[in-house]
Amino acid sequence: PIFCLTLGNDELLNNQNIQPDLRLIKNNQLECYLIDEVVPRIHQENTNSFVILAGLGLGAYYAANFAFKHPDHFRKLIAISGKYDIRSFFQPFYNEDIYYNNPMDYLPNLTEKRFLNSIVKMDIRFAVGNEDPNLEETYRICNILQQKSISYQLDIWNENDPNVDNHWGEALLRHVV
Repeated sequence: PIFCLTLGNDELLNNQNIQPDLRLIKNNQLECYLIDEVVPRIHQENTNSFVILAGLGLGAYYAANFAFKHPDHFRKLIAISGKYDIRSFFQPFYNEDIYYNNPMDYLPNLTEKRFLNSIVKMDIRFAVGNEDPNLEETYRICNILQQKSISYQLDIWNENDPNVDNHWGEALLRHVV
């Protein structure tokens, strides 16, 4: 079975009309919902323990952040055209909640073997266009993983290829199998 979550992004990280601390509370509630309710339901309805977490754009951030924070729950990460550094959503505000929800901040400092060993076992895939505004952040997160000796695959598509209408859709299909 396939489970798809639709995020209310207007209530989450990038909504500048909501105070930063309230956005972080909503983000933490979403994480608890995913880990405490969605993942157990997936296992209840599916005997296969191979769970893939995938996302596009801001959804790629959520997929990556949740996969890196809870690597025991997921076997594969597919992150397409993601923004992996959330500090720009909160500037100049910064606190511990941002740190622990920002892979660009917490991954370089992650030393706990249990987490690192679980992340190493995960099949991690990033896909992004060669002209995508998030290309540089994708390179940065891949560099952090490389420094941690965590393998990943990086797929950079040519956004000017006239033979492809739906780059992110093709990337998702290519990396799911």
